[in-house]
Amino acid sequence: MKKFGEKNLDLLQNIEFGIIEVYRADPSLLDFDAIDALVRHYHAQEERRSPPAVKLGDRAHRVFRSVQAICEWRLGKSPFPGETDMTEPGVHVSELVKSLREIQKSIPRWSRQGGRKGYLEFVSQYLP
Repeated sequence: MKKFGEKNLDLLQNIEFGIIEVYRADPSLLDFDAIDALVRHYHAQEERRSPPAVKLGDRAHRVFRSVQAICEWRLGKSPFPGETDMTEPGVHVSELVKSLREIQKSIPRWSRQGGRKGYLEFVSQYLP
């Protein structure tokens, strides 16, 4: 049986692309509060509750918006950012939450190994 990450590699990479896109535009990025906020946001949707209000700094808010656009596309709620056509069938919100949590767990692991930008540097080498 495949591990969750292997089974959902495309979803994880899509989310990570949203993070790395902001990092490449602003290499000073270190703040991962956005991932925690996204987990809370989509977990609330999963439980059919209103998502909590988000209070983030500027950099974290840019990550939140970037990843949220990818998440909405993967849920089938909006087209891919910058596109007009809906071409992807949606994933279930529970799969999205699991993927966000995988990334949430991965950040400290790679940060321990590679310093404060360890996760960002590790992931960016695998994304175009």
